[in-house]
Amino acid sequence: MVCCALSTASCIWAFWHLFHKSARVRNRIFWAQLTALVFADLIASITLGTFWLGTSTFQQGLYASTGNGTPNRLRSGRLWVAPPSRASALDEFQIPPPMGVTLAPIVEEPVILRPCPKLISRDKSEANMARHIPDARIPTPLLQEHDRCAASWKTNVMTPRLTTQEELTEPNVKEIMGRYHEEPKLHRKQWEYVFLLKILDALPPMHKAVGFAVGEEPTVSYLASKNVTVIATDLPPSAAQAAAWQATNQLMNTNDLNARHIATAEQMKQVSSEFVDMNTLENTNVWKQAGTFDLVWSICSVEHTGSLRQALDFMVKSLHLLRPGGSAVHTTEFNIASRGSTVDHQGTVLFRKSDIDAFHECVVKQGYEMVRPCYDVGSGAVDCEYDTPPYSHDRHLRLEIDKYISTCVGMVVRKPLNFVETALECDWGQLE
Repeated sequence: MVCCALSTASCIWAFWHLFHKSARVRNRIFWAQLTALVFADLIASITLGTFWLGTSTFQQGLYASTGNGTPNRLRSGRLWVAPPSRASALDEFQIPPPMGVTLAPIVEEPVILRPCPKLISRDKSEANMARHIPDARIPTPLLQEHDRCAASWKTNVMTPRLTTQEELTEPNVKEIMGRYHEEPKLHRKQWEYVFLLKILDALPPMHKAVGFAVGEEPTVSYLASKNVTVIATDLPPSAAQAAAWQATNQLMNTNDLNARHIATAEQMKQVSSEFVDMNTLENTNVWKQAGTFDLVWSICSVEHTGSLRQALDFMVKSLHLLRPGGSAVHTTEFNIASRGSTVDHQGTVLFRKSDIDAFHECVVKQGYEMVRPCYDVGSGAVDCEYDTPPYSHDRHLRLEIDKYISTCVGMVVRKPLNFVETALECDWGQLE
């Protein structure tokens, strides 16, 4: 702006002198002013060009990628990385995006913070310390669940829910885990047992149960000690994945189903075993007994069926095994770091809120009973950290799988006494 003003003033001054001075003076002034005019115009061009280039570069920087496909933007003077669950837009700068860049409009979500205590250290090397989970990594809809349904399991134990430190530190946990001959600890796998046993306490007396991918679970012998007829199933040893489970002592061994001596030898006679591929359940002897089971259960199993779609299909098929009044209990992996992308079509898949919601909606439409899930992530010290390899045997409620943070989710579905079979099939939509 200043350079343009100087250039204009120089032109006026030069022409005034040309008409009011002598020829010799006019000649010298003309060339002097012409030189000044050219010099001023050159400075103006350089200044304007630099400003335009700087603005373009600034915009490109705002829209640059972090390298993993997550757009960046500046916020309050700092570089802010948009969480995977949210789109990105220059809502605070109102600068149009550079050519070729298109941003989808978003609705800003309120900032919700959990009252997480300071991370407590543990006996691990510094490189393998548990890491704090920033609220930015947890989708806002999950954070909002705390106000809607925190501790709802205290009034309705049938509520599908996530692992939390609060539930594992209740006074009755010592007695509950004592049934499995275990000492209480803050471990998500132990929470799955607590979840299942609380459900069993709330159910009427049962006579027949079937468990899937039981491995060496103490649930089999515990049910036998209650005089329940149990069919324990696991992956056939000939299956491609069986070798890996066998190498880590996680494949069913009928000789170890009462390794903790929970049931007597006489009670264990009520237990039979069968190898079942969960993806072909309808081709098994268990399927021939559909409609006769009081309890169907699986602990941390459905996520190993190969994909989210196959896991959801299995859970729905398992409901057909129930007699009217019977219940199905399933626990699995839950992704608390994303409501969009997740791990699928791998050895271990991670369920999202949308997947559990779709399952809930479908089974209710089919006539089953299932309480609305609660996705409260908790606010205890251990709820606010995630474990990294080598994993700890305690303080292990969340862990990192791939680039996500996972915990356990438990679900309960009941077949009502007046259940009427329908032809409605579940449509899982476009699962990614």
